[in-house]
Amino acid sequence: MRSRPSPGFDALESGTITPAQDAALDAYYSDVFVKGLDVNTGNVSDPQGFIPTSPAEKYLQAHYTAPFTNFDEAIKLDDAGDGSAWSAAHATYHDYFREPVERFHYEDALLLDTDGNVVYSAFSGADLGTNVEAGPHRTPIWRTPTRTPCPPMRLILSRSPTSSVTNPRTGCQRPGPSRPSATTEWSAGS
Repeated sequence: MRSRPSPGFDALESGTITPAQDAALDAYYSDVFVKGLDVNTGNVSDPQGFIPTSPAEKYLQAHYTAPFTNFDEAIKLDDAGDGSAWSAAHATYHDYFREPVERFHYEDALLLDTDGNVVYSAFSGADLGTNVEAGPHRTPIWRTPTRTPCPPMRLILSRSPTSSVTNPRTGCQRPGPSRPSATTEWSAGS
């Protein structure tokens, strides 16, 4: 059971996408994401390892990620027009997060819920909707060594973290100071 609900995100677990949207996701990962990844890493990657699997992840990426081949265009979208509670919240708050990302040239801004789901990404990239603990983009930077619950929401603005720092109070990790970054933690209702 979730310690704190994310109503807009949770509702997407029962969302569905059309066969055309599903094909667009496959094409995005084959033709855009993996090609860029391979160029940047020098490796050959299998797109099947990155294609979304959870209904919420598929839904968000079908509406906010796959329609774009360019992050500069993706960050401009306020509302996909799908009528979901998530899109309504995105339309209301997206500019609040988009503005510092663009002004300070951050790599992205992510909101994570207490279960490690990326419930928001300013650029609506391949991490949108994924789980940082169990998803395809999991990495040690997100893990907590003591498994102490992290604060209810974390906003991470990052240019490109190369290390992490552990918060001694919570045991949670955040991007380290080796490159410019900012992390804000807050509790819902505080």
